Amino acid sequence: MLTPDVGQFKHIIQSRLQPCDYRILHVPNAAVYRYLSAADFGIVLRDAGVVSWIARPVKAMEYEAVGLSIVHNNTVSWLINRYGYCDIAKM
Repeated sequence: MLTPDVGQFKHIIQSRLQPCDYRILHVPNAAVYRYLSAADFGIVLRDAGVVSWIARPVKAMEYEAVGLSIVHNNTVSWLINRYGYCDIAKM
């Protein structure tokens, strides 16, 4: 997981996964694409609402730029239209 919110993600994930099953990093902006290109998929989680629904998230476009599949929580119409409904529970 690449995120500027390392502490918040550690808190969320600790109760669900073993520490050996994940890595959470904050990397310099210049290195983001290098790390993304080695990732398995990109994640876009947004709160439901009008602003999210009509958005075209830059983060999703960054994921596309390095060829990542995108996991999302079905709150962005553009992602649903582009990739279909995402059933996160089956992942």
